[in-house]
Amino acid sequence: MSDTPDTSERLLAAKLRAIVADRSSPDDGAAASGATDLLAGATELRVPGGAGLAIGEHGSFLVPNDGGLGAVLLIAQNAELTSLAIYTDSDGHTLARQARAVAADVQVWQLDGRVPVPVNPPSVVASPEPDSEAVLALAAIDEPDLRVVVEHGEAISELAGLEVARASVVDGELRVRVGVGRSDQELSEFVQYGRTSAQRVRDAAAEVRLRRHVGAPPHPLLHLVAERWVRARLMDSPQLVGLDSLEPVAPLRPRAGLKIAAPAAALGATASGEPVLVVCSTGVDPELVPVAAELRAERYPDADLLVVRTQADQHPAVTRLLDGLGRTRVHAVPHPAKPWPEQS
Repeated sequence: MSDTPDTSERLLAAKLRAIVADRSSPDDGAAASGATDLLAGATELRVPGGAGLAIGEHGSFLVPNDGGLGAVLLIAQNAELTSLAIYTDSDGHTLARQARAVAADVQVWQLDGRVPVPVNPPSVVASPEPDSEAVLALAAIDEPDLRVVVEHGEAISELAGLEVARASVVDGELRVRVGVGRSDQELSEFVQYGRTSAQRVRDAAAEVRLRRHVGAPPHPLLHLVAERWVRARLMDSPQLVGLDSLEPVAPLRPRAGLKIAAPAAALGATASGEPVLVVCSTGVDPELVPVAAELRAERYPDADLLVVRTQADQHPAVTRLLDGLGRTRVHAVPHPAKPWPEQS
């Protein structure tokens, strides 16, 4: 990011200043003069795709429709802000739920033009379960290292955490899409026409198995959704994090794509039966903390939270945010393509 704001950044900063000024002053001139003085002492903060303003220990942020709370929290932490107001043109529900889950002093406002309206978000609606025919179609493929997970009304077959097939029932008809990601699946339907779904899944699994395994030479497949590979390895050996069992759980929202960072979660239990929500992450993901906190608050409020990150990605700013969550501990593991303790 350049040190010099571009035109769009300057416009967003001006919009944010106008919103803050409107909220700081009624119609009388004396109050308006006070708002001008207040803004004169404000410090502008750089926000990707948005704008930020710090006045003392209070921060005001204008975030894009696809903006997340994590980036704002990290910026606020660095600026030593203790209370935040976030403005957005979207409905703001996700931002407000995440703010509530992390127990931060954050107010979220949806903009109606330039008029802010406080956001009171509903709970996340439970995603539909897939048709049993879709689950059985993938589960019936006899490959020992394939795991079927269920997310947002579809069954997904994964190898080392990487999707190789997806099945659903649409208008009463079973549809099995085979390949690594949506583009590969769409292409596969044309180039492998006439072969059975099971044959195509086995071929896709063989290709992934060749490229994605512990000790494999460098290859792009090693890095796609690596957080789901961490989850897969922990499900194979839950004792590594002190659990007796571990099963995958769906995120609150569908993944945006294989190259987009998205924490992968699983629900486990201790030897005494206490629930633990495990959230896996690789890379430095600014949205890890609010996403994990929101998932627990919405789906598993009685569970302790265990955040598992790769050893190279223990960023201290993210760690400080994690430290602010209650009933939370952090565990570090090597990259999933490297040997782990049980293999040393």
